[in-house]
Amino acid sequence: MTDLADSGILQQQAETDIEGIPLRRVFVNVLFTERFKPLVDASKLVEMPMHVQPVFRQAIIY
Repeated sequence: MTDLADSGILQQQAETDIEGIPLRRVFVNVLFTERFKPLVDASKLVEMPMHVQPVFRQAIIY
């Protein structure tokens, strides 16, 4: 995941969704779980990961 984000391929393929407004920056975010944390080279990360709490603690019942 980090190798793909670091490769520049995603940035090269990015396109603007707003006609007439060119892209100036492309950010790539990678979401990984605790299971994959030991496999990620933290030295390649631009920012350190942050823990995000789930919005809903229980299932939505209709």
